Amino acid sequence: MCAYMAPSLDTRQDMAEVVVSELALRPCIDLSVKRIMLYQQGCYAGGTVLRIAKDLAENTKGAPVLILCSETTILAAIIVGSNPMLGVEKPIVELVSTTETLVPNSAGAICETIREHALIMHIGKEAPDLIGNHTENRLIEVFHPLGISDWNSVFWAAHPGGRAILDQVEA
Repeated sequence: MCAYMAPSLDTRQDMAEVVVSELALRPCIDLSVKRIMLYQQGCYAGGTVLRIAKDLAENTKGAPVLILCSETTILAAIIVGSNPMLGVEKPIVELVSTTETLVPNSAGAICETIREHALIMHIGKEAPDLIGNHTENRLIEVFHPLGISDWNSVFWAAHPGGRAILDQVEA
């Protein structure tokens, strides 16, 4: 899929270019609309954009937040809001808390670059241990203030990044 001039990658990029441009430049959009562009985030963008959308929705009364994701392998959209209109809107998921963590001594453990010929991803051999060794403490920090001690009773996710990372998190 990431081969140079591969039809799948080129087609997705062309499609994303058109859709994103049409959405961003549509004249009927109110000029008060706030736009945030995130580039070169890879899979990290998913959690980041949900955190930003939650903050925007909660701090801008009555403002729904449209998330449009245009990545090399996906084109998706979701609407995030706060204080839904009962009987009209039917929320599927509630974002209770969002946060991010930088794992100490992890520089270079996971790297991604995009070049003309491909998207290059490198997950170092130290990544599974770094993630696995910091997951439990992070879960305690996030869920304890919410009164949650059974992490399997709520939805949370660790980016898989490969079987070795999932095995470390599961252990």
